[in-house]
Amino acid sequence: AAPLQLVRVVRRGDSWHFEVCEEAARALEGYGQRAVSVCTVCGPYRTGKSFLLNLLLGRLQRGASGRFRVGSTSRACTEGLWMWGAGSGGLLFVDCEGFGSTESDRVRDAKLMSLCLLISSVFVLNTKGVLNEGLFNALSLVCSLAEHVDDQGGGGGEASSRPALLWLLRDFLLDLRDEEDRPISPDEYLEKALRARPAAGVDAARAQGARQVRESLARFFPQRQCSTLVQPVIDEDVLQRLGDVPYQELRPEFRSAFESAQARLLALARASPKTVGGQPLGGAALAALLRRLVDALNSNSLLHVGSAWEQVQHSACASLAQELSAKAQETFAKVRAGEALPAFQGRPLPVRDDLLARALREARRELEEEWRTRAIGDAAVREEYWKELSADLLEGEQALEQFNAQQAEELLRAAGAEWEAWLMQEGEAASADPRSEALPRLFDRGLPARPVARAAREALHLSRMARIRWDSSVDALKAELRLTSAELASRAAAAQAAKRLDDATLETTREAGRLQGQVDALQTQAREAIQREKTLREQVLDAEEATRREQRSHGEAKRKCKELEENVKRLEAQVAAHKDAERVRREAAAAAEDLRAKDHPSKPKCGCAVM
Repeated sequence: AAPLQLVRVVRRGDSWHFEVCEEAARALEGYGQRAVSVCTVCGPYRTGKSFLLNLLLGRLQRGASGRFRVGSTSRACTEGLWMWGAGSGGLLFVDCEGFGSTESDRVRDAKLMSLCLLISSVFVLNTKGVLNEGLFNALSLVCSLAEHVDDQGGGGGEASSRPALLWLLRDFLLDLRDEEDRPISPDEYLEKALRARPAAGVDAARAQGARQVRESLARFFPQRQCSTLVQPVIDEDVLQRLGDVPYQELRPEFRSAFESAQARLLALARASPKTVGGQPLGGAALAALLRRLVDALNSNSLLHVGSAWEQVQHSACASLAQELSAKAQETFAKVRAGEALPAFQGRPLPVRDDLLARALREARRELEEEWRTRAIGDAAVREEYWKELSADLLEGEQALEQFNAQQAEELLRAAGAEWEAWLMQEGEAASADPRSEALPRLFDRGLPARPVARAAREALHLSRMARIRWDSSVDALKAELRLTSAELASRAAAAQAAKRLDDATLETTREAGRLQGQVDALQTQAREAIQREKTLREQVLDAEEATRREQRSHGEAKRKCKELEENVKRLEAQVAAHKDAERVRREAAAAAEDLRAKDHPSKPKCGCAVM
């Protein structure tokens, strides 16, 4: 483990450019919605801030190798902002570049301190020595905060929490007592120093500068505490390599005072998570807010957490909703192309309605879980964008349900045609004919209920028509069989009678033959009538079937027309909703642009001495 640079500062022409480092931003985003507390250590350069942070993180006590870099020269060893998390409790420590170094200037220092002020839960001000006019003048940079921070709420939006101030007085030697020689606490010492008036004989300009620093500190930090630390070692040579000295070799009184100050700091951090509008910020939200504040720094706009947060939450929620919607549409497209969702048990579409519904519920549950994990912003904002995302998801789900039904319709239609061909074939039908098995297999496989119901009705109707045709054919055959039997019986009787005939009855027999011929003609006419009746029955059945198919086709067209009308209405509603949302976003962007245009930071009326 090692500290990560959170904000980098580079020179571009005549100005400083601030950049959020992606590796640290990703580490912040890894906290997700988990609330974080940020403890920032600021102060003049070469006052031991990095050494203090190594102690706060326990790196020095454990002899761990990964630490904030500690130097012993006049050159600042920290550039920009560096971050390190402390355990799994959501506490982050940030080391701020010391102000007043030879490589820096007041604008850069003021902007860095302003950024620290706005992202911090606990602001540790690390200085050396006692609280006197010289130190307050050395902290004149605090007055420049008003040049970069809108602390009056003029930027609009939600109010953010103010950090608690813990002022650490390093290398402190005084015995704290009041004017009546009574012992006082470091907190009382700080309050007395902030309320103190300039001593007699002090330069008026320096006194005015010190007074303004006191007022700025009191205004920016309504909650403030103070702790004192003695010098960690006595030997000056050892002091030069302080970062290599084992913790147990530091002075006992230093260790005792440090552990007391550490306990106070941790208590403040636990009690003061960073909030906006009363809601704690998660790591992902803090990363997004930091990016927005850095953009404001680079554009020389006033920093206001409320207005920045307003833009961050809308931008982040809109971007996440778009990302998740695209992810869902990509999944739907893959399923339509033949890929199976996990809940499909490895089967592609078409599947049963309940199987598809379960798969869609699971997919939506996963997306909602990802939304809850990654979405940042107030509850109302998150709910607003989740509703928009839900509408997009519903549209995709309904389209997939329609596609599932269409796929089933195509399979069932093909199987139904084979079923009809098997039923209507001439000659004997084989029970093992594959055409007779295709439709029942699809029913057993499990398909959407509505297409299956329609296919089942169609199959039953085809079976009914086939039975009617079969009965008609059987009736015709039976009638013809009766005629044939009667004809054979008549001819047999005639033959038997012919054997017994004599010449006298020959003429009578011939007459009977003529009559038999007439009977045969009538039988032929009867057979033709039976055949015509059969043909007419077939025509009636065909006409009934054509009428039914026409009705079914009309019903299908009506159903599709209704679905298209519903889709059109839904799309019109979504277009109207998107237009309204876009209009609101444009108005918000225009308002933010007007606000930035009106931002004209005034120069601080500060009489502080320049460091």
